[in-house]
Amino acid sequence: VRGGGHTANPFFSSTYGVLIAMTRFNKVVYDPALQTVEIGTGLRWEDVYSHLAPYNRVVLGGRVSGVGVAGFTLGGGIRCSMFA
Repeated sequence: VRGGGHTANPFFSSTYGVLIAMTRFNKVVYDPALQTVEIGTGLRWEDVYSHLAPYNRVVLGGRVSGVGVAGFTLGGGIRCSMFA
């Protein structure tokens, strides 16, 4: 699964199989009445944070704002140490 594409090589894939790109799931919907937010998995956290800033709201997400929502949610992606 590729969400925001936060990787050193944009064409990298850890598999020779299917790569599911979430890039079109790119909406943030905030409901002020319920104080809930729907976050698209194709976004990067910087997109989410900037959308919620006018509402003075934050969510628990990636510390580095360029990290994708999908990769962070699925466990943080692949570490370089996995290939050592």
